[in-house]
Amino acid sequence: MASIQANSTYSLTNTKGGTCIDLSGGDNVSIIGYGYHQGPNQGWTFENAGQNQTFYIKSAGSGQYLSTAGEPNDGQRVVAGGSPYAWRVDDEQGVESGVRLSPASNTNFSVDLSDHGNSTPGTPVQLWGRWAGENQVWKLQKVQ
Repeated sequence: MASIQANSTYSLTNTKGGTCIDLSGGDNVSIIGYGYHQGPNQGWTFENAGQNQTFYIKSAGSGQYLSTAGEPNDGQRVVAGGSPYAWRVDDEQGVESGVRLSPASNTNFSVDLSDHGNSTPGTPVQLWGRWAGENQVWKLQKVQ
């Protein structure tokens, strides 16, 4: 495991686009890729969900949870929601502190920086079928 300590806060940087998972200040719901600026909307607290490698991921800024806008499928938006949502966190071989995030209910999909890892600020974060793309790999960095 990528040495995740339960109840610790991390930033998640996409290995392809170089942007972080960011809770948009525009609507406080959308999850986007954005350059790292150390804001609380880019800090994510990993809470143990009771199963091995499974976590609830909570915004350090708003207290909302990383979730999805609906059932897992290609292009489904990753959003912030009020209820805990379980994510499976798997190490990415060959990438130091690299992980893939998948809905615990369906690990055939991964959190994906859309448009093949587009580094443009505001690029949506979505689910997509799991594949070897770097735009589905996120580097953890402890921020607290």
